Amino acid sequence: MTKQSKPVIGISGSVADYKGIPSVYLHQKYVQSVEDAGGIPLVLPIGTEEMAEVWVSKCDGIILSGGIDVDPHSYNKDPDPELGKVNEDRDKTEKWLVKYAQEQKKPIFAICRGLAMLNADLGGTVIQDIEKNDENAIKHYQKAARSDPTHSMTIKENSRLAGIIGSTNIRVNSMHHQAIGEVASSLKAVAHAPDGVIEGLEGIEDEPVMFGVQWHPEEMAAEDEYNFNLFKHFVEACEKQLIGFNS
Repeated sequence: MTKQSKPVIGISGSVADYKGIPSVYLHQKYVQSVEDAGGIPLVLPIGTEEMAEVWVSKCDGIILSGGIDVDPHSYNKDPDPELGKVNEDRDKTEKWLVKYAQEQKKPIFAICRGLAMLNADLGGTVIQDIEKNDENAIKHYQKAARSDPTHSMTIKENSRLAGIIGSTNIRVNSMHHQAIGEVASSLKAVAHAPDGVIEGLEGIEDEPVMFGVQWHPEEMAAEDEYNFNLFKHFVEACEKQLIGFNS
């Protein structure tokens, strides 16, 4: 039996109708970004807690992908009128992925909806609609192409995220109407949009690696070094799990 040469990165998927047939769904850009960064992508469907535990054990790291809104039941709130589509089964699956990734000390990288889900899973809350919460908010759901950066963002100096990206000021794309509310005690906010919306979180502990962003770096990684660095760093962090498995 040969040694595994690349880390396996589990990416949470969703369900969408394809020609009227419910199908496992994930944007290809997530898969491509992980592959380009040197990892082996593995799409994880919605499933049971038992499945989630096994999936995490077979992966060297977990990416929580973007998608529909997080159900406010996940953070003990009632739904606002502006709440969009939710999927309780997906929320449960991702909660289990986070639970077992933490138990097994596997790195976690959360993207857009995934960032909100991670924060909710760890005890934080989610702003259900940015414009309702702040009438002076900038536009966070762009009509431009998904790969186009549309607003600026500031990252705290000396944060993990600044070190990963290689800058403290970048422009990012934006495709969300929800945002981080109260930050979970095991996370800290390290990046903000001009209106104060949280754009990045990271774990208060250095290990295991845990960070997330509110924008969609997978849409920009092929052409933008800053966004590619997020996937490259995550895959490299997951390689440490691989070394332990092969030793």
